[in-house]
Amino acid sequence: MIGTLKNKVSNKLHGVVHVPATREKTGGQSTKKGRVLLSYLTGPFTLLPWQRFTDPHTNYWECSEIARLFSVRGYDVDVINASNTSFVPRKQYDAVVDVRQNLERWCTAGLAGTSLLPASCKKVMHITSSESGFQNAAEAKRLAELKQRRGIILPARRVETGAENPAYADFLEGFGNDTVYATFARFNKPIRHIPISVAQTFEASEIGEAGGKDFAEARKHFLFFSGGGAILKGLDLVIEAFSTMPELHLHIIGPTAAETTFQAVYATELALPNITCYPRPKMDKAGTMTVGDTTFIAIANKCATLIYPSASEGTSGAVIQAMHAGVFPIVTRQTGLAEKAPAIILEEPTIESIRAQAKKIAQTAPEQLSTLAHNTWMYAREHHTKEHFSSAYGHFIDDILRPATNPLISVIIPAHNNAETIKTAIDSILQQTYTHLEVIVVDDNSADNTKKIVEDVAKEDPRVAYYSLPGNDTERIDPILKRNTNAGYAARNFGFTKARGELITFQDGDDASLLNRLEVQHDLLTKHGAMHITTECVPFREELLGTKAEYKIDGKILGPKEIYTLSQKAKGLVAKVSTYVNSAIHFHYKRLRVLNKLFFGNLAPYPGAGNSPMFKREVIEKVQFRKLKNRVWPSFMGRGADRDFNFQVAETFKNSYCFPIALYLWRK
Repeated sequence: MIGTLKNKVSNKLHGVVHVPATREKTGGQSTKKGRVLLSYLTGPFTLLPWQRFTDPHTNYWECSEIARLFSVRGYDVDVINASNTSFVPRKQYDAVVDVRQNLERWCTAGLAGTSLLPASCKKVMHITSSESGFQNAAEAKRLAELKQRRGIILPARRVETGAENPAYADFLEGFGNDTVYATFARFNKPIRHIPISVAQTFEASEIGEAGGKDFAEARKHFLFFSGGGAILKGLDLVIEAFSTMPELHLHIIGPTAAETTFQAVYATELALPNITCYPRPKMDKAGTMTVGDTTFIAIANKCATLIYPSASEGTSGAVIQAMHAGVFPIVTRQTGLAEKAPAIILEEPTIESIRAQAKKIAQTAPEQLSTLAHNTWMYAREHHTKEHFSSAYGHFIDDILRPATNPLISVIIPAHNNAETIKTAIDSILQQTYTHLEVIVVDDNSADNTKKIVEDVAKEDPRVAYYSLPGNDTERIDPILKRNTNAGYAARNFGFTKARGELITFQDGDDASLLNRLEVQHDLLTKHGAMHITTECVPFREELLGTKAEYKIDGKILGPKEIYTLSQKAKGLVAKVSTYVNSAIHFHYKRLRVLNKLFFGNLAPYPGAGNSPMFKREVIEKVQFRKLKNRVWPSFMGRGADRDFNFQVAETFKNSYCFPIALYLWRK
């Protein structure tokens, strides 16, 4: 209580509250680790024992839980309101978590535009909505459509600030799905998913038929439930749709009471007997969500379906709350509901499409709706609770604050009759400045002394392992082209099965690497949040062995969008239509003058040294090297295993980079 009183005073005078670290001691020493600044909400930390929040919005609990999770890990936490644009950080913070615009301000407000935060501070943006520019444009579009439809001008209610805030974050985390996260694509940063929590959960006995729901009647009753921003959330579309369907009933829990201009515009429709408006929900002392003189679950048990055509969210807490009550959702992708969640998706919500879906639900068998209700309730319980939020956010904190460790890099070296060069190839990896590595040599049916040389090296350095490729590729030499068209593809795939590293790369048995190749590639991949990168190569010269590359990027960096575009230009027309048909046609027929334009796109090579990419382990779960007949991006002369693999990764993950820095020594 004393701490709360101090926070009340501090919040009033300075706009900041304090959550102390849990100061357990080990061996007489405090476990306090540092300080964290949380830019979110101060309200949850100023409540006296007899006070409580009645607003059911989950952000109050989530804010306090983020602070608690840092506190129990030994961090003092200072908390300010995200709307506080005058607070100046003066302490040496180890981490900062912000939800709107303060990161940008703090990172540029120092002398000559320098940062007010320590260089070592981990900067986090907590995502609770779509990217601000996207959301503002989405609301403006909805308002313009309303004006065109009804000649009415209403003000924007959900304007977001901090358009460039994500650019200053080291980590992005928060609510949403692929559609929501795609609105942040211009920042080229991975986003850590955190599941939104919920205000109230329900037992199976409280929902569906067990809770007294008659699905034969409930299929004619629909729920709209949201916070502020009626136009952004699509309430105008829903009201206009139901105003022409007197046989169906709409229950509105949401913004109409607070948004008087909206209420005035739709006064005629809101007075219809099939549309019922309720006041905003509140939480009572027992933790029950009430709506006026009834409960939320009582209203939910009248309705089989929720309709929520929002144009922008993080993840809608209202939708999740309805799902916990067993109400099946009809939503847009912008609602932020996970792609695997049970739902009907409104791709382009209109009055007509909403009306059509409502009529379809009204004709659905009660038994089917009962099953959907149970599946909806189960999904919500399995993915969106306070426990799920706490677990996910705790793991996130542990990941970003864990002392930096270098991940294991697996270097796969396919070898075929490389006795004269294999020792040099392996030594150039073992001597790397990056030492946490393993070397996997896959002997592709060599007839020379390759095996003995590798096994002798392995005896001296346990990081080296020798494997003999099972079987022999009878199609290695093409009888018409008279050349090795499948060089190394099987050996690399076999190497994948032996690799233990979080990161994987290759080196050919007759090539070598500059001493800092792995260090630089790892650094570039990590800094850019890439799934897959390539760098450049130079012709092999003895005098370059044992030297380092200058870590300097002089030329143009190719990013995900550019490389994905290249992959599509390089892809043949037939492969774009059907990879099965592409594989069924013999490669030599594909090269015929009358057919080759169908099977080959742009013949430009993959950017960078295609035989020495570095990529995350996730890649090999979806992409493998392919035989010539199955390649979508072969070379015209019948090889191109590397080209096909790299373009395949670029197309699959859409997160590839190419950096103009030479790190690899290639023997032509």
